[in-house]
Amino acid sequence: MTLVEACDLLPGGSGERSHVSPHVARIRPSRDVAALASLRIWARRFSPLVEVDPPDGLLMDIRGCGHLFGGDAALVSSVQMGLRALHIHAVIGRASTAAMAWGRARFGSVRRGEGVGCDDASRSGDMPVAALRIDSEAAEGLMEVGIESVDQVLAVPRTELLVRFGETLLARCDAWTGRSLESPIDGHAPRIMACVQQQFDGPVRNPEGVQQVAASLLEELSALLQRSQRGAEQIDVRLARADAPDWRWRMQLTHPSRDADHLRSIMQARLERVDIASGVESVELRVVRDAVLADAQRVVWTSRTQGGRGHGALVDTLQSRAGMGRVLSAEVVDTHVPEYGGCMVPAAEVQGVRASPIPGVDRPTRMVAPRSVDLELPGDDRPGVLRVGGHVWRVVDAVGPERID
Repeated sequence: MTLVEACDLLPGGSGERSHVSPHVARIRPSRDVAALASLRIWARRFSPLVEVDPPDGLLMDIRGCGHLFGGDAALVSSVQMGLRALHIHAVIGRASTAAMAWGRARFGSVRRGEGVGCDDASRSGDMPVAALRIDSEAAEGLMEVGIESVDQVLAVPRTELLVRFGETLLARCDAWTGRSLESPIDGHAPRIMACVQQQFDGPVRNPEGVQQVAASLLEELSALLQRSQRGAEQIDVRLARADAPDWRWRMQLTHPSRDADHLRSIMQARLERVDIASGVESVELRVVRDAVLADAQRVVWTSRTQGGRGHGALVDTLQSRAGMGRVLSAEVVDTHVPEYGGCMVPAAEVQGVRASPIPGVDRPTRMVAPRSVDLELPGDDRPGVLRVGGHVWRVVDAVGPERID
């Protein structure tokens, strides 16, 4: 309905002076999906088997969980109180089968708008045929032959239902009564995929504007992935066009990433080829597959030969914190004296500097494992004696101090 029609439903509408101030909010399906997924996580305190029932429901298997709360009825009461505390208006349907619970929650005696309520198993099938979760065509076909409630459907022989309405209606009846089991509830821990969306006030036909909005959404998506310590492997991009089918594209990444610059470089080339002559009404980015991506330090330790941008950024950052001249860089000196082969110079003066050896630098005091050596060098021209590990050698010549020629 329109906003005017909705305001007419408020107390004091239809021309009367209203004391109710309406709050107008834009409909965002992605936000509703995320909120429902968050509520599913909250509901796991009552049962480990909870799954989302789109568009606005949860399906919970409480078998074997009631004794933890004092019985199934007490468990349902705890759910009711928790929802009231969250200011959520809901209806709870409890039954022996999932199909019956779904029907009682959505078509039972407790209607929405009355707050939190519960429709238990005291009444069986006095609900409309739509409670069987059948399509509108089958429901209209049942109404044409005078069948209006679930009890009346269950009273019809199975062969007649199969011949007249097919296997689908028969399968829904079996799910209602428990004759056949529905798909089990997914018990895996739910995880909310990151999703961002921007709705325009009207169709936008400017390619630069659409690309700018997409880049802004990538920044927001990167922040969401950063908070969850994850990286995207696949991102669905959707442009809702006014007079043309929605443009969809799945961005495939070889490695998990949440770098906005990296993602923007991939997306921009693709967006430039999109036909937006009819106008774009909204842009949506949704992560459909991700992986754990822990925080890591940015690579700023690259050498000058591998791209001085990272090295310069590192030097600038350190000098801004430690002061000019206090950040040194090790440089190699062209000399044949090993102990003078390197020196430290200010990092800001490295470019074009001719390094010179710094005297007084101690060379390594230990280069190999020490061994006990007994050396005798007489003062005259007689040869010396060297004893190492029980072996004896004659020293006939010696050169020193150490040099490299």
